[in-house]
Amino acid sequence: MLKNKKLLVIALIISLISAIITNSTVVSAFDYANAVLDEQTGLYLGEEFEAAGSRLSGRAVNPNAKSEYDAKEDPIDHTRANLPSSKDLSTDISFPCIRHQGNIGSCVCWATTYYQFGYQVAKMNSWNAKNSLNTHYQFSPRWTHNLTNFGVNAESYEDAVYLILENQGAVRYSQFAPTGVNTDSEFRLWNLNKGDMTNALKYKVSSHSYLHFATENASTPITSYNDSDLTNIKNYLNTGHVLTAATNMSNWALATAQDGTTVCTRCLYSSNICDHLISIVGYNDNIACDLNGDGSIQNFEKGAFKVANSWGTTWGDQGYRWIMYDALNEVSSTSVQNTPNRHKAFEKYSYHKIEVAEYPLDLIAEVTINQKLRNDLKIRLITSTSPSGAVQAQYASTLFIYGATGNGGPYNFTGSGTTPQTKTFVFDYSKIFNSSSVRKNCFLEIFKYDLDRATTISSIKLIDSSNKVVVNDTATKTITSDYAKYSYKIGVVGDVNNDGSITMLDITKIQQHMSHLITLTSEDLKVADVTGEGNVNSLDIADLQSYIAGNITVFANGVMAKVN
Repeated sequence: MLKNKKLLVIALIISLISAIITNSTVVSAFDYANAVLDEQTGLYLGEEFEAAGSRLSGRAVNPNAKSEYDAKEDPIDHTRANLPSSKDLSTDISFPCIRHQGNIGSCVCWATTYYQFGYQVAKMNSWNAKNSLNTHYQFSPRWTHNLTNFGVNAESYEDAVYLILENQGAVRYSQFAPTGVNTDSEFRLWNLNKGDMTNALKYKVSSHSYLHFATENASTPITSYNDSDLTNIKNYLNTGHVLTAATNMSNWALATAQDGTTVCTRCLYSSNICDHLISIVGYNDNIACDLNGDGSIQNFEKGAFKVANSWGTTWGDQGYRWIMYDALNEVSSTSVQNTPNRHKAFEKYSYHKIEVAEYPLDLIAEVTINQKLRNDLKIRLITSTSPSGAVQAQYASTLFIYGATGNGGPYNFTGSGTTPQTKTFVFDYSKIFNSSSVRKNCFLEIFKYDLDRATTISSIKLIDSSNKVVVNDTATKTITSDYAKYSYKIGVVGDVNNDGSITMLDITKIQQHMSHLITLTSEDLKVADVTGEGNVNSLDIADLQSYIAGNITVFANGVMAKVN
């Protein structure tokens, strides 16, 4: 017992010296001064906490969240249970270095955008995202936070952030680096650089799943380090998926594992609201901690998940912490770890998983808007084979979500006030219209919340993957109603018979037209003019033959053509 007290004093001195050296305003994660000796285990149990005014979490529970974001139980596939005993994605060169969110309530965006999305895109491209100085290979949490925080230094909703990542991607850290300083511009400014927005569209979340690893009302689902409820999470980590989970970090009980690792043994909540999002980056079935203090290790005392946090390298072990599997339970396998305010470590036994993909940007839209308040607008993209849009294909949400508050708050586009501004925004039709699609009507829909404030669309451009401006609509449009729709019919250059592919059948149609056996429609003629010379002749046939043979990959007339 005396040895433990000596260690406590030494740890306290080291903590104080460290704080003086770093001149940090962030209190040490392990509150040694308030550590409590657990008489049953002989271990000192500390509680992690936030210093008043020095840390913000920034996660909110959206009462109006879409049903698609309700957690779904993840079916256990026991055929995937043959997994290694440990995995640590944080050691991968593609995992971004630990950073600090500062005094901005942006934890959701650090967990999702910077760590989760950033790692999976970097891994896909074999980028080195570990280098703190090479921020071009990291993604900006400020980008998604400022688009979803309602214009205040507060909460973000995971569903809103994932929608931004699904439809707009994220700009690079080097293009919109956060400072962590609590100023209006830090959390209200939007990155309105057209090039940055366009580049962000290249990598996006292709799918997002919000999943349970156990039934939400289960009391003790995890009873062993090899429990089947852990199988899917371990499998996702082994296949290169960083996961995110909500927790309450204001009170984490800590202890020392047998190998000297500091671990969280239980979560002590003052309320059931989980106000912080963390990234799950690894697991280790071999970490063991004598949770019941009986001097031996049972199966429920083995195994922990490694999580990355956004409170800098002075928190935890260089920004990371291990959470015992047993801490995930609402009720521990041992009564020693059960207290009246104990709660499951991951809210609702749930976590978020994403897939990412690279998109060819077959067709992007550049929309130039003059507007007083950004929360007056909602813009969405639609493609349809019907000219009226009655048979709508897929939808793509964009940056704007209108309403009394709106995701960007009641401010102009730069977040600097209410003076009307003219800015260009870039959106992507790639998920709903690609170069193998048949001719479609591309709709741009604009919804207005407040009709007393004018909205003027001065330009709509549609640009294909060859950088050809397919549509250049510069007619000024002042929106006076609560809804406006603009439609442009687009076809794939070279797809003369409109079957979704370019083959010899398209050449045959041109030959038949030139021989006066058939008459091509005006739409057919526009996509048949692959050379862009303004007519259809043997030169178009020659280029089509070269394309089919693989000698050229794009036509002189680009990839897409406006056909109406």
